[in-house]
Amino acid sequence: MSAFRTTSAALSAFRATPRASFVKPKFQPHIGDTLWVPSLGIWGATAGMLVTILLSGVPLFQHDVLDKTPVAWFYEVLLIRPQTSFGYLYQAGTKRRLSTTRLDLSFASQQKLRYSSKVAMPFQQAVPDSLLDRNQSWSKAFETDQPDIAQALREGQHPKVLWLGCSDSRVPESVVCNARPGELFVLRNVANQFHLHDDSAVSALTFAVQALGVEHIIVVGHTSCGGVAAAVKQVMREQNEKTSDLLPNTALNRHLTPLIGLARYSYIKLHERHSMDDAELQERLMRLVTEASVRQQIQNIVDHPVVQDNWSEKESPLNGKVNPRVTLHGWIHNLGTSQLLDLNVTVSPPPLQEKSKTDS
Repeated sequence: MSAFRTTSAALSAFRATPRASFVKPKFQPHIGDTLWVPSLGIWGATAGMLVTILLSGVPLFQHDVLDKTPVAWFYEVLLIRPQTSFGYLYQAGTKRRLSTTRLDLSFASQQKLRYSSKVAMPFQQAVPDSLLDRNQSWSKAFETDQPDIAQALREGQHPKVLWLGCSDSRVPESVVCNARPGELFVLRNVANQFHLHDDSAVSALTFAVQALGVEHIIVVGHTSCGGVAAAVKQVMREQNEKTSDLLPNTALNRHLTPLIGLARYSYIKLHERHSMDDAELQERLMRLVTEASVRQQIQNIVDHPVVQDNWSEKESPLNGKVNPRVTLHGWIHNLGTSQLLDLNVTVSPPPLQEKSKTDS
């Protein structure tokens, strides 16, 4: 009875607060009604904490999983809001973190927020902390076991390879190659693309070749690439629906436009030579476009003046040296086997004598 009166008093106080100081998050499906939440300080948070304990009969820090009762509302919106002092105390005192500890409720007031006890929100919150923890362990072992390499890295970098790979989280180059820090200079983006108008990609190429003096450039695609899949699905949709609607002008679509063009060309070649259903066609098109894209990026890089000047043995404007001439390679990372496949499309610099004759 005492708990009921405390809860009623708390809710009455909420309703009596002027609406100007409220935000209006809506939780579904467990809490379907719109709730007005005041901006509370430490005393309000403390009162809410006591109400929660009285309602549930469970100490606050044992609420590992929220349920469908009003406890969910008090716990999620009131007690661990980042705006309250108690929210900071809670985060400092427990490893259990929920997504609402990072919500900006002024933004949330314009959104319909879904709460579900089955969503792995604590994992999402714990990722940065776990990465920092793992780094602490790794750094101690690295400094202890490989002090010479650690000291060399502090003095500078001298990688021999520029790696152009996909941003996909499943294909981390240092892990799949068992590479040590300092071995690879890395450029990664969606679907491992190199566009001549992409300042980020061109800057990485320029720095790698003209400043670091890398000797190899490796373009690495991978199976089940989301960027390739998006391009292939767009082409399949165009063919099945007989449409040529323009895609929305977004950064991602602009980035993938050359890949979509390559997928269209590959579709025509494949469709002319083979008769197959859509599922088989899409599967074969994925493989064909993945490999064709690697070849195309190699050609794009070869055509760039940075590589052409390097092959001509021109002095680098960045380090004042004649750097080693680069060789380009094309690989595929097979996620099914975790192995790297050499496509045998290596492009080596032309002999200097032949180059001189061409120039003359």
